[in-house]
Amino acid sequence: MPSTRRTPPRPGRYAKALLWGAFFVWAVGTSPARATTCALDHADETVRVERVFDGDTVRLADGRHLRFIGLDTPEVAHDRRPAEPYADEAARAVQQLIAAGDHRLRLRHDAEAQDRYGRLPVFWQSFTATTRRCWP
Repeated sequence: MPSTRRTPPRPGRYAKALLWGAFFVWAVGTSPARATTCALDHADETVRVERVFDGDTVRLADGRHLRFIGLDTPEVAHDRRPAEPYADEAARAVQQLIAAGDHRLRLRHDAEAQDRYGRLPVFWQSFTATTRRCWP
């Protein structure tokens, strides 16, 4: 009689993609409870977003580049490297949040002036029609 014992699947590309997806959902904080627990007590400035590069980096209308503190999303394709799983979804999710707030963000600056790529690390809050959401 043949053995009915199954071998467990090896973790591979799909398992990694699933883990990235789960992390992204957690990081963006789709839960309304998460969004309401992190309101900014003050904002250093209100800015307008010109372009979303990926899920955690944007360019402002004045040319500055921002890095969102507390978000670490998969990297989009660049420098001949393929996109990491769910990178495009992460960028689209941030684009939708920013677009819902008329491309405006409230920022609170970090003590660090710039990161090693010249981006300004910030805490951010999006304006939406019904509520204000912020991360982290």
